[in-house]
Order: sequence, then structure tokens, then C-alpha cells
Amino acid sequence: MDASCFTAVLQIPTLFCESVPVQMESPAILLRSVADDYPDWPVSDLQQYAAHFDLAVNLGHILYRELLESFAMLLPLHSTPKLFLQLEPSNSDGREFHYHLVCEQGDMSGREFSTWLKRWRTFMDRYMAGGHVWTLLWNIRKTRQGRLYQADLSFVVRYLLPKLPVENCWFAWSNIERFQASLLSVPNRVRCLGEGGAIALPYLPSTSGSGDTEVTAVAPSMAGKSTDRFLCLIDWLVEQGIATERRWLTADKKSYRSFLGSSGGVLQAKNALMVARREMVLAHPLLGYLQRGGKPVQADNKVVELFKINGYDPEDAAWYFAAWAQGAWAKRRALWLWGPASTGKTLLAAAIAHLSPSYGCVNWTNQNFPFNDCHCQSLVWWEEGRMTENIVEVAKAILGGAPVRLDVKNKGSEDFIPTCVIITSNGDLTVTVDGPVISTAHQEALQTRITMFQLQRLVPIGLAPLPESDLHDFFKWGADLLKSKGVPPEAFRVPRRADRPRLSDVAKTPLSILACAAESRESWDSEDDWFPPSQSHSAPRSANAVAPPNSPATPHTPDPSISQLVSAPFPSSDTEDEEYQRYLEAREAVDLELWWARVLFDLDWAGRLNLVGPRGPRPVGFFHYHLWLQEPWRYHRRLALTEAAHRRRFRDWYHW
Repeated sequence: MDASCFTAVLQIPTLFCESVPVQMESPAILLRSVADDYPDWPVSDLQQYAAHFDLAVNLGHILYRELLESFAMLLPLHSTPKLFLQLEPSNSDGREFHYHLVCEQGDMSGREFSTWLKRWRTFMDRYMAGGHVWTLLWNIRKTRQGRLYQADLSFVVRYLLPKLPVENCWFAWSNIERFQASLLSVPNRVRCLGEGGAIALPYLPSTSGSGDTEVTAVAPSMAGKSTDRFLCLIDWLVEQGIATERRWLTADKKSYRSFLGSSGGVLQAKNALMVARREMVLAHPLLGYLQRGGKPVQADNKVVELFKINGYDPEDAAWYFAAWAQGAWAKRRALWLWGPASTGKTLLAAAIAHLSPSYGCVNWTNQNFPFNDCHCQSLVWWEEGRMTENIVEVAKAILGGAPVRLDVKNKGSEDFIPTCVIITSNGDLTVTVDGPVISTAHQEALQTRITMFQLQRLVPIGLAPLPESDLHDFFKWGADLLKSKGVPPEAFRVPRRADRPRLSDVAKTPLSILACAAESRESWDSEDDWFPPSQSHSAPRSANAVAPPNSPATPHTPDPSISQLVSAPFPSSDTEDEEYQRYLEAREAVDLELWWARVLFDLDWAGRLNLVGPRGPRPVGFFHYHLWLQEPWRYHRRLALTEAAHRRRFRDWYHW
């Protein structure tokens, strides 16, 4: 069996050959003509064939001599190495020729061989002119694991010696006795070619020895069956939207089990899932996975039904949901589902989370690591949270899609990749809580980062759970709307289909004026016509009119003086006219309350009558309740009141 050996290659670029007269101290020695003293070697033909043949041979003499001398000085405890050095032309651009080095291993280790070739270049510096150093290095052949490749001397017999001049070989040097006869003899090399043949040895192009040559930098990569399988696995995981072992097991049980058959496969599967998840978060929007396999929306779509019963136009809801999942708004990356319990908030959020490749949950009760699970996820789910002063700044960065670093337990900090956030709560998330103190300092900033849907109707029987196909169809519909209509306008509250103008603004004007103005606004000639006629000329109004009855006006009488009050007699009993006037005023007030009661009953009076403002006195009358219902998330709900209590309260009021 042949002795084991190490191999290396030294590439000589064209720029080095052209700069020899400048860089080398004695260029005449390198450029002198090679004597034709080898009877079996075509020196003259090689000089005509290759322009740099003389330089290559003279440089090879120096390289071979310095290799032996440097080894004796750097590794004095080892015997003289057995070397084989062969000069061959290069076919790649920017390189003229290269040297193959084969060194018998003996008792030399791989580290000693590497150290020897690295420090060898210092011995070549003495041949350089002042101000220049030797920059060319040996490219040592290594295995895929980074260890030095160990060949044997059959590599010389089957690969190097069968090469013939002038196209494949120019010259050779060796101190191995068995190769002396065939070293510079074409007939003997032909005999080696016939006996053993040549073997292929792939050498990757190296830029380590290019020195002054401008070569395009190429990222290093590994090759092999294991690497190809790893890359194919990552591509398949990204295409299928798989970032967890559970989803992989559900998609292809056999594929998942095959990687668990060996320790290397387990590590490869774990790394592939990690790389695929990061690639999906960085390069693939969430909408692409949520709409996958979607079809036209059917009439019995449960997601559409959920938004219908809450007063939303399903088309607008799909449009806004698709824009959120696509990341169409640069700063508004959070979707807030607000409403009481059992209205479908968690039902919808959980269905979206399970369709996502991966999702992480916010643990706001953990004061040290509330966002421990959110640094690299396709979706962040904040379930029934509360905004505290400790986390509000980080929360604003996450909700706004800012790249920040999050504290992770036992790992230091990790980069947060901007992603979609979905929030479910029945409290006000735009106010911060610090013990007993509630602050609105960050309310405006939080509202600019959130899009809110109000879900206030109880989920009917049969609506849960939401099928995956209905969600795919819903997001497919939204994606089509996003392409045809563009990005929807940013809004903190998504408008409902049945939204009316704010009654707080309408209530500032008497309703009788509005009714008269609405009838004659087509024929106004001047701003004086805007004012209605006196009350005596207006038509009588009934309690069942479309517009609510007006409250009684305050009589405009001059204030009596003190002397008039003192000299006036004691008040007598009320006259019949005054009693009748008070009766009309009371009846008109009752009609006003009845009208607002019908409005509230049409909307959702049973779920809203118990709303109490955070400041100010308790409201009285259905009109004030209706005014406050325009911003329901700003008020707290007393959970002790049930729907039966609401109905009993309404019945008691109606029959008072």
C-alpha cells in the first residue's frame, strides 16, 4: 500500500508574471532561458507554446529549493520530506499556471504541514525587491469537515504522471526515487498513462493566493449529498409554510420520522426548521400563507357571518385584514379585536394563529421577559393583555414594526424582525397602568399603531369553530381587493356599515331646527332662511316621529329685581294653564326618552346600558348612554350585571 501524503496547489496569476521585473529583486534569474538539457522532454516546443514557460520553470526551481530549506529550519525534528512538485498550465481567467505539491506524511501531523506552508512565504520574501512581499499562498486540500485530506502516492501515479506536455504539463521536480525515471520523460509518462490511467481530482478555484489580482469575491459554500439534502429540506419547509415540528408531522409523517433516525438527522431537522422560520419572517408576508388555497367566498362562510352580526361590511373587513397581513402600512402593524367575552375575539385570533407558519404569545404578566417568545415569529398574539409602564416603550416599537432587540431568557437579547401583531382584549389597551395609576400619555401613539375591530355580539350557536377553508377564502378575497382597490386608508377604528354621524355633535343643535332645515334646505336663498319659523307655525309633532321630540325650551323672561320680589304677594296655587303646560312638558320629556330607548334597543341596549364613564357623574337617561356609546372602549363594564338584569331594568323604567 502506498504511503499517505498531503496535497496542495499554488496558483500564479497573470498580474504577477507581468510585474516580475518590478517586484522581484533579480528578475534576470527568473526570466533567463531554460537550457534544453532533457532529451525526453520538449523544452523548445514548450518555450514556443507558452510565453511564461521560462519564468514558470525558474520560479519552480526556487520554490522547490525553498520548500526543502524551510522544512529543515521550521521542523528540525523531522526527516527531509519526500516531495513531488509539478508545473501545469491554468485554464481559468487571470491565472497563467499553477504548481501541484504532494508531500509524503511520514510522522508529520496535519497542523505541522499547514504551519510549514504558511511560514514558507517568509523565505520567499528575500527574493522580492524593496517594499514588496510575497503574497501568494498554498491552497491545501481539505475535507468537508475542515480536516486535511490524506491521499497516497497513487495520486501521483494515476493523476500527475499521466499528464503530458505541452497542453497538460510543463515541468516536474521530485526527490522520490521511484518517480525519477518518469519525471521528465514523455515515453515513461505514456507508459504510466497506459498502465494506471488518470483519476479525476476536483480542485475548487481559490483566491487565497491571488495576491494583487482583482478577483470577484464568491461566498464560500459546502457541497455534498448531505448539504444538498439540507438545502432541499429548507426550500420545502418554506414553500409549505412549515416552521414547527407539529406542522411538519401533520404535513408528512414519513419525512419527519426519517430525519429522526440518526443523531445527525435530528440536528439537521432542528437547524432546518430554525432557518426556514427566519427566512419566512424575513422574505414572505403572512398574507401569502393565509390565502393559500383560497377560493371564492361562499354564502355560508362563517368568518363573513361573524363580521355581519357585528355590523361590519364583510368586504371592508376582508380588505383591512389583508392589508394588515400584507404589512401594507409601515407603522400600523397591530390588529386589535375588542369586545366583551364570548363575542368571537379569541375564536378568530386563534384560527389565524394556527394558520400562520409560527406564532408567539405575549406574557405581559412576566415583568422581566414579556416578549420572550416573539423575536422571530410570523405572528405575535397578545391575548387579553394590559399595557403597563414597564413594557409600553417596547410594545410601541413592536406594534409599529420597529426593529428592536428583545430580552430573551437565558440567551441575552435577540433581534426582533417586524411582523404582524393581533390583540384580543375587553379592556382599554391604549392606556397604561402602573399600580393604581392609569395614564393616557401614550394613548395617541398607541392608536397610530393599531387598527381596531369591535366585536360586541355573542357568538351564535353553530358558528364555532371557524373552518380553515373559510379563513383561506376570506383572506383570498381580501388579497384580491388589495390588488384591485389598493391599500385601504389608515384608521384606528374600522368603520361599520351602519355607522351614523356622531350624536354628540348633532345633539348640540335643537332637533326641531334640524327637521325644519332639512325640509327646506333645497330652497335656501340666504342664511336668514336657515332659521325655522316660530313654534306656533310649526306642525304638531307626535311621539312616533322619525326624529326625536324636542325638549321644552326655557322661557326668556327678564329677571325680576329684588324690590319686585320683596313687594310681590305670596305665590298662589297653580292655575290650570300652568298645570297643563307642565303636563305637556313632562309628556314631551317622556316621548324624548322613549325615542332614545327605541334607538338603543335597535342597536344593542342589553349589552351597553351598564357602561359607566371613568370620570364625571353617573349618566341619566338613554340619550346620555347613546352619546357615550360612540367610544365604548373608553368605559369600563361591570361584569356583575347580566342580560336578565338589563331587561328587568328596562321593563321597570318603561312601566314607571
